This record gives sequence, C-alpha cells and structure tokens, in this order.
Amino acid sequence: MEPILKEIFSDLTDEALSDFTTLGYCSMLGKDELLCSPEVPPIGLTFIVEGKVAVEREHHRICVLETGSFFGEGTLVRDTTPNVTVFTIEPTKLFQIPYIKAREFLASRPDLGFSVVRTLLVKSMNRLETTNDLFSKNRALTLELEEKNKELKQTLARLSETQEQLLHAQRMASLGILVAGVAHEINNPLGAMLQSINTASERVKKINSEELAQSIAKPLKRAADNGERIQKIVQDLRNFARAERVKGESANLTNEIEAAIQILGEQAEKRNIRLLTTYNSAKYVEAPPTRLDQLLVNIIQNAIHASPDNSQIEIITGEQDSKAWVKIIDHGTGMTPEVKARIFDPFFTTKPVGVGTGLGLWICQSIVNSLGGSMDLETTPGVGTTFILTFNVSNHN
Repeated sequence: MEPILKEIFSDLTDEALSDFTTLGYCSMLGKDELLCSPEVPPIGLTFIVEGKVAVEREHHRICVLETGSFFGEGTLVRDTTPNVTVFTIEPTKLFQIPYIKAREFLASRPDLGFSVVRTLLVKSMNRLETTNDLFSKNRALTLELEEKNKELKQTLARLSETQEQLLHAQRMASLGILVAGVAHEINNPLGAMLQSINTASERVKKINSEELAQSIAKPLKRAADNGERIQKIVQDLRNFARAERVKGESANLTNEIEAAIQILGEQAEKRNIRLLTTYNSAKYVEAPPTRLDQLLVNIIQNAIHASPDNSQIEIITGEQDSKAWVKIIDHGTGMTPEVKARIFDPFFTTKPVGVGTGLGLWICQSIVNSLGGSMDLETTPGVGTTFILTFNVSNHN
C-alpha cells in the first residue's frame, strides 16, 4: 500500500483501507500525457503518488496538483464530464481506482463508503477554495498586465508621434532656410523678366499693324500671367521663410475678420455666397495684424472656392480659458480622408492647374504654429469643412 494513501485516509483502519485500495492499481506516466478533459472522461478516482499534473480551463492554467493530491472523486457517485483538462507536466506515478469497481465496493460497504466519501469531500472543498483563490488572483494579474500593456502601447504611440513631430520640425526649419535662399535667387531675375515683358507690351501698342500687334501681344500676355504666378509662389515662399513669431504684437480678432470679409466680399457676392458672422469674443489675440489678415483671407477664400453657388459660409468666434478661437464653416464638397491627410503638405492642391499653388494652407499652419496657436479641421465628403483657428489671448485686452 502506498504511504500517501494512509496519509489521506488517516481516519480509516488499515484493514478498511486495504480492502478499498485492492480495487486499484499503480501506473507510471511520462510528461505531457493527458489524464482527462471535457472530451476524455477520467478513468476514476486518481491519486498522485509522486510527480505533478496541471489543471487548465480554456487554456488558462488554474493550478498544479502535486504528490498527495487527487481528482476524479465525482465519478464515485455519478457519471461526470470534467470542465477542465488535466495532464502530467513531469514523469508521474498514479494510483487509480476505476469508478465502476469503486461504486460497487462502496454500495456493498456503506459504512466504509460513507467514511471514504466524507474524507474526499472535505479535502475537495479545501482544494476548491484554494483553487478559486488562485484563479481569482491569476485573473486579476492578467487584467492588470493587459492594462499595463495597453498603457505601454499608448506611451509608445505618443513617443512615436512626438518623434515624428520633432523630425518634421527639423525638416521645416531646414526647408525655411532653403526656401529663403531660393526665393531670393529667383526673385531678382523674375523681376527683370516681368519688367522686360511690360516694356515689350508697351512697344507692341505702337505697331501700326493691328494683326501683327495682336499676334505678339497674346504670347506676351501669357508670359506675363505665368510670370506673375511664379512671383506669387515666390512671395508665398518668402512669407513662409519669415513666419517667425513676432512678440508683443496683438490684433483684434473681430476687426481682422471684418477686414478679410471686405477684401473677399466681392468674390462671394458674384456667386451669391453669404458670409454670416457670429461674434462671441471681442478679444485681442497674440498675432501681428498682417499675419492674422493673411491667415483669415486664405482660409475664407478657400471656403468660397469650395462652396457651391447660392450657399453660405459661417464665421463664428468664441473663447475658453486663455484661448480665443474662430471657426470657418463651409457647406461645400468636403474632403476625402486621403485629401485631409495631405492638405497641409507643401505644393499639394485640389484646385485646377493655374488656380492654386498648394502653399496657402501649408504657410497658414506654419504661421499659426509660430504664434503658439493651432489649426485643426473637421470635414465630411459631400457635407463641408470646418477650419478651427485657436490663438492665445493677448494681455492687450
């Protein structure tokens, strides 16, 4: 008789225990051998004489049973399907009593059967309490690890975003230096070229042959138009290169919006587009008036270009804490996710060739950032776009 069985059934006499254990047999199993599962019922009452077995539920380990433990006690009273999987995790010696023999014996010896079942029941309840406690702790640890892993992923994402922003800032700083040099080099010969075109145009007017004059004037006009377009691009580049923050200057947000509307009013009226204003803030903001004018005219003009005829554009201001904001809302074509992702890239434009340079929004964002503000947008294809400009409130107020 195995000593471990005497330890488990210490309240039984040697004779009674000997009668019970003659029903079973010992077996030696290797590592990773299946003992029971939801698909494989246990042979019967199984005692671990030496070694270890693992108990798992849904691929989560609940506990490890070692020498002196047992399982399969439920088979003594009824057919049962386990809701766990039990397998060896090292070479293990088992003592097993087939459930059919055990039931027959206990039925013929009710006094002994009662003692055996009571002993197994008490020890099973103690093991169940321990197992449930371990399972709860394991579950709590798993949830904690999942939460920590989630936080780690969010931190890594923020670090990656910050790194990209730093790289972008470095690229923009280098680009600003390059732009200033290129714009300066282009501007001088461009000015000379435009002056030559204007001189030639004046001389063409003095030609007696109208047909000849027209044949020369048309290509000169095209050359002048293209030269002016290049000049506009150069000016935008120079504005970007000079978009550093000017400290101490402030502008009244409401006044600058009204000034921008006066500049663009005629464009809007030609297409019967109404510019509706709602002023909930009359604050001065930290921005040079010329810079703020440039921002507002550019954004409102884009809204006019995106809007259909006989529509409206809403311009709303407000403030929160130490910030003042303006929303410019159009009900035009909106943007696809692909366009939205690139809308602040230099030289990217959705306008027809010859209409836009693709520098406006890029320069506007650079200026807003240099002023310590922010520029965001919300857009839905086929519904419209909202630009949100946020500025620091000035001490001038």
